[in-house]
Order: sequence, then C-alpha cells, then structure tokens
Amino acid sequence: MKDFKCNICHRVHPILNSFTCPIPTQVTDLYDEHDTGRVIPLSSNSYLINKSYLIIKGEIKLEVQSSLDDISILAWCSIPNESFRGEFISLKEGKEIMIEGQLISELPFYEKSLGLQIDVKMVKSRELGIIRVTENCQLKTDQLSPISKTRIIELMQNVYHLSDSNKDIENLDQTLSSILNHAQTEFIDKGKKFLINVIYENIILFQLISSEFLEEPKPFTFGLHIANDSSNDNYLTVKSQMKNHKHIKEYSVDGVEIYQSDYEGEKNQLVKDVRKLTKDLFQIQIDNCKFEISEP
Repeated sequence: MKDFKCNICHRVHPILNSFTCPIPTQVTDLYDEHDTGRVIPLSSNSYLINKSYLIIKGEIKLEVQSSLDDISILAWCSIPNESFRGEFISLKEGKEIMIEGQLISELPFYEKSLGLQIDVKMVKSRELGIIRVTENCQLKTDQLSPISKTRIIELMQNVYHLSDSNKDIENLDQTLSSILNHAQTEFIDKGKKFLINVIYENIILFQLISSEFLEEPKPFTFGLHIANDSSNDNYLTVKSQMKNHKHIKEYSVDGVEIYQSDYEGEKNQLVKDVRKLTKDLFQIQIDNCKFEISEP
C-alpha cells in the first residue's frame, strides 16, 4: 500500500514512512560560539548541555503489519549525563546499554508527545539510539505491536489534516519535509517527475515541481514554480513582494509572470521559503495550507 483514500478530503495521499524532527530549541537557543561551555557538540546527533544532560537524536520505529514498510521517526530526547557516563565504558566495549530519558520533540501525529518518559537503547555499531516510550500513551501502544492498515490511515490523516490543537509551524515543517523526502525516494531517485500543490481552500497557490519542468531545467532535484497572472486578485502584491526574493528568477511565458528556483540539496531552505512565501504573497499562514503530491 503506497497510498490511501483520505476519509477527510476524499483525495488519495501517499503513505509517508519517514519523518525527521528539527533540532530542539534547547540547543539552538543556548548555543553561543563565544560561550562553548553551555552547549558542547559531541556529534551532529548529540549535544552536551550545561554539562548536566545530553540531547541526542534517536529513532522511534513503528512496525507495520503485513508487507508494508515500517514508519521511522527521527526524534530528539534528553538523558542525564551522569547516567550516560556510567554506561560509557560498556558502550565502548560493544555492549548494548539502556538509559532512561525524556522525549523533547513534538511528533507530527501524536499530540502531547513532548516530555514523554522513554528508554534509549544504544549500541556502538549503530549511529542512532532506539527510542522506546515507557509512559502510558497512544505512542507506547503503537510501539508494542505492529500497527494495522487502518491505524496507518488514521496517522496519515493526522499528518495531512493536522487538528487545531496540533497545528503549528514545527509540525507543518515536518509534514512538508516528509512529503519532500517521499518525492525524493519515490520520484526523483526513480527518475520520475512529480508535482506538489500548495493548496489553500481548494485553491493552488503555487507548486513544488521536478526541476526538469523549470524554464532552466536541471536533472533530479526540486523546483519552485509560481505563476502570477494579471487576472489574479493579488497580482500586484505578488509582483511587489517577489522583489524581496532575489534568489527566485522571473520569466515571462505567454504573457504570464513566472517565478522559479531550483533547490539542489537544499530541502530545508525550500521548506523555509514555502512558509515565507505563503505569508508574503498571500497573507496566509502555512498551517492553513495543505500539500498534495502527484505524478503529472
């Protein structure tokens, strides 16, 4: 099962199998290159904070019934530095260790995930630890045994149609990042073209496209496409605001202003631009938008 019929909007959405949570604010807010004692980077996946606790990236895995691919969520958690130091020699010797901690990432389809009690299993041969939730909650239940197709559809609907209580910028960024990852693995890596519509109230605002569709085509990466026709209600606003986005090129095709850019290896920048463009050009917050991917 690569996609599903949504019970909310009645469209067909692809199943997203991987999610990556952004680096926590505990790291970004405290980091100061002139004060190296507060945040010490140990690797790209681990940081020592105030010499008292570690913030590390780990994997939350949801096993899926039948032959469907498992769901992988790369999330961040905190563990006491003292506990880690007590187990470090065992880890270095190649032994498996288990440390209690807390989840510090908001997950895309689990409300109130922040602060959940967890165990982190680590082994020297694996770059990321395995996170198992120990506190009673829906996420713990989903980790205890393989989840069904019905449950996958419930989770995916929560991703594509975030509830009001779970609708924030971080979660929308995760959703868009996951859709871009899906486009990478299911389209770009397989030499197939794609379109991702950014939609507000059933109106397509602009599109994320295969770079082969750009006026200056490039192979196998992401492109941004904005069409600004003089008949559009916000034609002058778009025309004026696009002057502030100098990295996006302007073209004229059959009398229509076209704005395009490629994002080779810059998916994070693309996510940021989508968020900013929806606000600058259409005065719409990204959390009110939907994303729909298809093959043209």
